[in-house]
Amino acid sequence: MQIDWQTLQDLGILYPAGRRASVFDWVNSTRTQGGELRLRERFRHPAGTAEEIRATQRAVGFLAEHGRLFVPLLEGSSWLAVEQYARASYAAADYPNALFRWLDSGWLRLANREVFDPIRAGLAVSQTMARLAAAVLAELRALDPPPLLADWADEVAALLAAPAVAALVGGKAVHARFPAGVMAADHALRAEGFAPLAALAKRVYEADALCALARATRRHGLVFPEVLDGGTPRIEAEGLRHPLLDAPVANPLNVAPESRLLFLTGPNMAAKSTYLKAAGIAVFLAQLGMGVPAERFRWTPFGCLFAGIDTTDNVRLGQSYFFREVRRVREIAALLAGGTTAFAIFAGLFKGTNLKDAADACLAVLSGFSGCAGSAFLVASHLSELAEPIGALDGVAFARFGAEVRDGEPVFGYRLEPGVSDQRLGMLILRRERVLELLEGLRGRTPAT
Repeated sequence: MQIDWQTLQDLGILYPAGRRASVFDWVNSTRTQGGELRLRERFRHPAGTAEEIRATQRAVGFLAEHGRLFVPLLEGSSWLAVEQYARASYAAADYPNALFRWLDSGWLRLANREVFDPIRAGLAVSQTMARLAAAVLAELRALDPPPLLADWADEVAALLAAPAVAALVGGKAVHARFPAGVMAADHALRAEGFAPLAALAKRVYEADALCALARATRRHGLVFPEVLDGGTPRIEAEGLRHPLLDAPVANPLNVAPESRLLFLTGPNMAAKSTYLKAAGIAVFLAQLGMGVPAERFRWTPFGCLFAGIDTTDNVRLGQSYFFREVRRVREIAALLAGGTTAFAIFAGLFKGTNLKDAADACLAVLSGFSGCAGSAFLVASHLSELAEPIGALDGVAFARFGAEVRDGEPVFGYRLEPGVSDQRLGMLILRRERVLELLEGLRGRTPAT
């Protein structure tokens, strides 16, 4: 699934949203540096097909139950030591016979400890981790793992069967070997360019990333979504919530061919942006192959997740706020024109221009969106007057958030309802924050000298 940096930022996926942690921080519990990097790669490139997603779901579900068998293998400092050993620049000598190796190794052990000791230590930790991988492999295969992990097991088995690695795993403990035995094993690994050992580390990092998805699913009480086949956009969610809020209010989300464009209205602070982000994050997590923060979730996978929520101007490039909004819409239009199926989310289209231009531009863009039968759109707006003209378009549905005013104070329920809201709370909030009172107090005041 395609997802650009702006979307990752708007939804708080890889980057913190204000003072909150990012979604990545919320999911990440990897134990190795390589595992964290692999998890970031998965976040940058979520799965795009139903087959890929289902395969990952089965693996993550299995690891949620049996992930502890990987714990001994996921020792971050040990794998870092293995990588440092593999990157060492020491060039192994090609000895003509065993006697030369014996003599040179003994000399290296006595006279050149700064070279010999790191080699022996690196070889020892490599042996330990390779043996752990063999033990985990045996336990995993005994549990009849799902296909993705069965393939992982086959790849690890092939790497452990590489001659130098197999000799290391099955041979005498490194610290019990004579210097010549240490150097012989080191030479064998270097002759293979450390390729099997480096590939084994990558397989471990992949397992670490999958285990993090499994732990997050279990720890946060997430549910595995149902993947739907078919080319028409559909999202059916009950109890959808924003994962980064301490006390989120759950809401439904329903997108279908006949309601593929949801036009969302409501006053300021009513939860429109939070709802948009919760929907985007849920689709993102679903396509990662892990659980989602909802009571129930079914959806057809999308080829692209796209957001235009926190658009800003660019002074350096001489681009105004409105121009950046236009460019953002152009980007999704180009993707759609290229045949990509998208789940696109926008908050307050064309806020950077006057109301007349904003309304005309918004109506024109929404008319175009409604004609994209293979994609889905969530658009939040304060332009409730657009409800009538866009209501005549194909595939449009309406939802709203509202508030009650009690004793001059807005009370928000954060509950999604069908319909359109024309409620205005801007002036009430302005008065509540004493802005007008402060400004009125400035009348006739002369600056202090």
